[in-house]
Amino acid sequence: MNLQNVISGKQRFLLGCSMVSFGILMTSSAGSWDITNHLLNKPETFFSLPHLFLYLGVAISSVGTGVMVLGNRHVFDQQKFKLSKKLVLIGLPMVILAAPFDYFWHLAFGLDGLLSPSHFALTFGLFLASIGALSGIVSYPKSKFTISHSLLTVLGFLPIWLTATGILYMFSLPFSETEYFDFNPDPTFAVIFATLSYPLLISTVLFMSYKINKRFGVLTITGSCFLFINAITSIFINDFLFTTIPFYLATIIPFFISDIILSFTKRKILQFAAGAILGSTAFMVYYPLITYVYNGVFTQKVVFPSLIAHVYSELMVSVYPLLVGIMIVLGVIGAALGGYILSRGDAVKQVLGEAKPQS
Repeated sequence: MNLQNVISGKQRFLLGCSMVSFGILMTSSAGSWDITNHLLNKPETFFSLPHLFLYLGVAISSVGTGVMVLGNRHVFDQQKFKLSKKLVLIGLPMVILAAPFDYFWHLAFGLDGLLSPSHFALTFGLFLASIGALSGIVSYPKSKFTISHSLLTVLGFLPIWLTATGILYMFSLPFSETEYFDFNPDPTFAVIFATLSYPLLISTVLFMSYKINKRFGVLTITGSCFLFINAITSIFINDFLFTTIPFYLATIIPFFISDIILSFTKRKILQFAAGAILGSTAFMVYYPLITYVYNGVFTQKVVFPSLIAHVYSELMVSVYPLLVGIMIVLGVIGAALGGYILSRGDAVKQVLGEAKPQS
């Protein structure tokens, strides 16, 4: 095997990882779009646009998995990419098998809710595969993190964030009651779970996105992309929420401030301050669906699509000031957790690859 084969094999492996991440990004974004369509009571067929994008994303990820496997066979240091490949080869079959599982679940029980065995298998499989894809991206041999590679890590983090959000939604949103099953979480549990998990996830993901690259702008780009995807799939298609778009996109500002703090200071206390800022944004980042979580305890109104903005504004005034302190603390914990994942624990470090560029 000559040097050219080694280099091209690693490049194919990186291409495969990128395709897996992009496909999962499409699939998870389509899932968010599908949830909004259900809330808006839009007529649905198997060939609806969200479903087409969802299955197209799975197809792209499947092709990317094949490219990963073929690329991995043509490199000397296969062990370096072994765990990355393993996670994708575990996660993606779960996604593919979830489709017939979901079909038979529908045949047996009719319409299903957000949390069902098939939906959980689908989302958890996507989550595992997205971690595997990011692992391959950050483990790719490099003398330094170039701009193009930094953008690939953004592509790698977004599906992890989206699929993890999907899992959190399953255990906090009241969208899982059907004719045969009621998998809805208890409203009080949902509020506690969301208050703790949402800011922790935001801070951990964005803190890690900066730490892996150590490049100003990556955190802001990652956060902005998430906001844009959520705006497209949850806000733009609801005419009643269109006027709230400027408010929602203003969340980019605290992302930018955190990016500045992390990029221009090495002091631990200020890095934790950046995490605190990131955690405090949870109530805004997860708009509009977060309205349904807190409404179940605090306002207990029927939230029609036309009333989401009104109910949310009430919660923003009356509830957010009570919870922001907890979210700030969870943001600090998220920053510490992100740093721990990247610098401590050999097993976790293997999952995410080496955070520091190779010299």
